[in-house]
Amino acid sequence: MLSSILLATPLALLSPVIEPPAVDQVHPKFIRTQQILLSKQLIRQRFSVSYPDHWLLIDDNQNNDGSWVIYNFQPPGRGSGYMPPFFIRTNLGFENFSIQEIFRQQQQAKKRFGSNYEYASTEYKRENLNIANKPALRVWEKRNIEPSNRTVTTYIPLGDRSTFVAISFYTTVNREAEKTVLSVHDSIRLR
Repeated sequence: MLSSILLATPLALLSPVIEPPAVDQVHPKFIRTQQILLSKQLIRQRFSVSYPDHWLLIDDNQNNDGSWVIYNFQPPGRGSGYMPPFFIRTNLGFENFSIQEIFRQQQQAKKRFGSNYEYASTEYKRENLNIANKPALRVWEKRNIEPSNRTVTTYIPLGDRSTFVAISFYTTVNREAEKTVLSVHDSIRLR
């Protein structure tokens, strides 16, 4: 499941905003936070991650495919046609590919669909870092047709045939989103 998300990055999950709710329809705790308190944890056999207490674990690996999804609030119905402006979705999981293979597959998908493809994206920042004493790569992307829709993806290579991937989707309307997403990604611990 996470593989299909990565190949479509940034993705069919980020459909264009058609009619976003008015700002006053969004609960205030999603608009501004003074500090990012990561008080909840998702703890699994091979990893753990911390996230804010009001976030929800909706898909607890229901497909047994090694992926999990957390949201900052109850997601809109599938196929609803838009991503609410303050919505954050984070997919977490293990890919049975090296980081090089993941990037090769992404490049093939970009060549196949082209830059005018509805979900095509442009990388605008890349950072090498360490997470839990492991080398990692973080990539920021924006959608070509909806530049306010962003993704941050953190790749943590686990040898030649496995990579832990955290990918978060958000909009720039929420000025706290990126800071929150980076805190969540930085909290990842692998066992």
